[in-house]
Amino acid sequence: MRIQWPVIFSFLQQQNALLLNSRQGSFSVGTVAVPVPGPNEVLIRVEAVALNPIDWKIQAYGMVVKTYPAVLGSDIAGVVEQVGLNVTAFGPGDRVCVWIAWHGLWLAEAEGRITQGVLGVNEHSGFQQYSLGYDELTAQIPDWMAFEEAATMPLGLATASLGLYNAYNPHTSAGLLPPWEPTGRGRYSGKPFVALGGSSSVGHYGENSLVIQLAKLSGFSPIITTASLYNAPSLLALGATHVLDRHLAPETLRAQIGNITSEAIETIFDAVSISETQNLAYDLLAPGGSLVLVLQDIIEEKRKSADRRVVTVDGRIHYAPSRAMGVSLYAALSDLLENGEIQKAFHLRPPPRAACALCCSLQCLLLPVALCLASSSLAMSEQFYFLTHTPEQAAKWDDIARTDPERVCETLDVGFETKTTNRWGDSAQDVYPCYEATGKLAREGTAEWHRLLDVGVAEKLCDGVLQARVYVPPLPGMSEERQREAMRQVRSGHFVALDAICHAVCSVSKTPNESERKFLRTLKQRWPEMMKHLWDSPQNTLRPESSHAIERAVVAKIVARLTHADPSVMSMIDADFDMTLPLLTRYFIHATEERDTLYLLECITCLTTPIVDKDLIKHRKLHPLPKTWLSRMMGGSTPPRKIFDRCGVHLTQTMKKEEDARMIMDFIITLLQLVNDQGPEFANDLRQSASLWTNMFIFMRRAAERKIEPGDKAADARAKRAAANVIGLTANWMHSCFFQSPDQLKVFVELCIRADFFNALDATVPRVVATEGVTQQLTRIIFCLDSLLSKDPSTSPLFKGQLPRPRTFHALLIHAYIDPRTRSLRTPSEFVRTGQVRRDAKGLPAVGSNFFDESCWQMWHALEKRVKSGGVCARRVCDERATARCSKCGQAQYCGQDCQKKDWKEHKIMCGVKIHDEVPNSGGLHRVTIPGINAPPVGG
Repeated sequence: MRIQWPVIFSFLQQQNALLLNSRQGSFSVGTVAVPVPGPNEVLIRVEAVALNPIDWKIQAYGMVVKTYPAVLGSDIAGVVEQVGLNVTAFGPGDRVCVWIAWHGLWLAEAEGRITQGVLGVNEHSGFQQYSLGYDELTAQIPDWMAFEEAATMPLGLATASLGLYNAYNPHTSAGLLPPWEPTGRGRYSGKPFVALGGSSSVGHYGENSLVIQLAKLSGFSPIITTASLYNAPSLLALGATHVLDRHLAPETLRAQIGNITSEAIETIFDAVSISETQNLAYDLLAPGGSLVLVLQDIIEEKRKSADRRVVTVDGRIHYAPSRAMGVSLYAALSDLLENGEIQKAFHLRPPPRAACALCCSLQCLLLPVALCLASSSLAMSEQFYFLTHTPEQAAKWDDIARTDPERVCETLDVGFETKTTNRWGDSAQDVYPCYEATGKLAREGTAEWHRLLDVGVAEKLCDGVLQARVYVPPLPGMSEERQREAMRQVRSGHFVALDAICHAVCSVSKTPNESERKFLRTLKQRWPEMMKHLWDSPQNTLRPESSHAIERAVVAKIVARLTHADPSVMSMIDADFDMTLPLLTRYFIHATEERDTLYLLECITCLTTPIVDKDLIKHRKLHPLPKTWLSRMMGGSTPPRKIFDRCGVHLTQTMKKEEDARMIMDFIITLLQLVNDQGPEFANDLRQSASLWTNMFIFMRRAAERKIEPGDKAADARAKRAAANVIGLTANWMHSCFFQSPDQLKVFVELCIRADFFNALDATVPRVVATEGVTQQLTRIIFCLDSLLSKDPSTSPLFKGQLPRPRTFHALLIHAYIDPRTRSLRTPSEFVRTGQVRRDAKGLPAVGSNFFDESCWQMWHALEKRVKSGGVCARRVCDERATARCSKCGQAQYCGQDCQKKDWKEHKIMCGVKIHDEVPNSGGLHRVTIPGINAPPVGG
């Protein structure tokens, strides 16, 4: 909840506060004194307060608080106004967040006594303009972090950190060593960790997303979590290595976790803590391990044993047994946030601009909007219905627009300068229906519309874009929160003018008449000014509500149609001073629906690499893309990584149709090429975008697994090419890391692994291995991975649990020996027969040499041997010493019967395949035996 307070502190002795007047009573806004900070305290001007379940429970059940009227609110963010004695870490103007304890006991050091129930102490609560906080339990927040984001963090962070690391209270914590302590970072490297409910808890910093991040800092691996698969990319980006569908049955989850790790799971955090998850977690827990719950223990008694600990976290960081740990945490928190080691799980949209006052100022055209409510109780999904004018007004202005063009222009001018009415008596109430009537005529493109153009309506529409705002008068008894929610949903004031302009541009004929040429000249002349205004004053266009999708789309529609009518407009958009490209990029990043995403995507693509309109193609050939194109595009993406992140989200989540997702993929290819050509400074942002790579691997897997109707060769080719494109992009950027930024290779490989790259390959390679170029790109990827492992053996833990992959290996092997067209044995290549490779002009193996087909599987085999050395269990997730062999082939080795049984589903694909020793003098080639195929030995 964002709070805006129009006050000047230096003159303030009283403040507004939200008061709970009595036990189970009602809330009201009242006046209380501004507190004065004592020793070791800071006075904070509250900018944002989180809403927590305890707030409504106190009011509903009459719990915790004993003294009324009471001020609630426990998680706050704001600005330091004053500091008390002994405070040296903070000063006035510092941006901070603080958790105000909501019940229980804690040590008030300044008075040396125990105090009961902080929400009974109003000075330390959040729902007021100014609140006190303890300096040692307050943290400075980075400049880039919004107050709303910071306010959602303290309680979730307290729950996660105290549950895992509070050694001072072993009855409520796993008691691990915190990662912010000198020897705590990476302390539990190689140990598995399970978090049930990975995306649970309300807020950008829900406790389990923080649990995952803290587990990553502690070195746990693998980090396995359950969540809705919709949230998988976000959780993988935060540090989870495996995200399992929370809807799966407990027995299925147990089996899948067993396939991921065979190590003892000694730490589990259950952020759901219902009966089903508690019992599942307890079954997974190893002897000597700790299970952390957020609710009371309801595990079935028959399951319990004395060698497993179950604790329920106590999130009170002020509580005496926890305070020392809390002080340690908050001392490190600012650096953890600044370094990005603790991040939010989801992005906030910027808050809406404040609405205009009810006036007709020199720079404000009011569009009054009456408000109707569908229900009397406020919820975030509540639909507000806005009434801009009556049907009678609409009919009236439809007639006037056709018969009196001068009156239309003067009415659109009402509110500018000092005009409150025009000579016909038309007022601000007539502006909205006048705009809509103008838009209707523009859409028709008739003689009546051309008469409006002749009297200068184009100038008035451009003025409307620059000066329109929206005023929503509150209904009687309407709360401030409902007013704010209504303002979030109402369309921005400039939309109605832009909509009319859009209709007008779309009605322009391919060979414009004089009126249309005049309109295009005016629009072209005023365009940079309008784009600059939309950039500087976005109003509600960046908000996520569905009502704003059309506001973003309408600009893209205008640009697309305007460049079609007059390709020379592209030269104006190419100019560095023009804000069209940054604005379209910003809208693309904030797009939430298919309609605005597609319009913006098509428009940006058309400006960058036109492929349909012949005139635009010709213009772009004569006027190549400016060298500043990418940097200007990035001007709409703050920080630069955001555009890559949103491309990933749009690829697999926004787009519902296969063809639309392919358009996003084509744009990603174009964007990556632009980074390569124009913006190497953005390469790290691209490589570090977990959202982009995670969603591309999801897209690759979906394309490979897509069911195609028999005989639909075109659809089959599209699916294979889409999957192959992702393999190619991964190879390109991994290769560029290796040669141009070797220090980034490990980081990028780690990101790819966490983004589920190997699982995606396993699903993809068998389907696309025969597609042209795939084995070449895979060879490049394997080369980079193998080089990383050979140069830096410390990277081997990254690959733990990832290899071997029998399905991928088998597909590569069969492709090397079987001709996919004839399904018969391949003729040994020139390379196999002679050891020589024909090369093209670039020095690469020539097309038709089959070099990559035959070398790819061997490089994959070498990589698997490097990761999974001989003498250990062949099961991917087990590294125990091998004591037995497969009873069928005698090749695969296992640590025991259990692993052999669990691995059979994968091993049976390769069962009987034998890779012999290297052939002497063959450059590392191997002989191979494949059951059922009389393959000639390689090199023989």
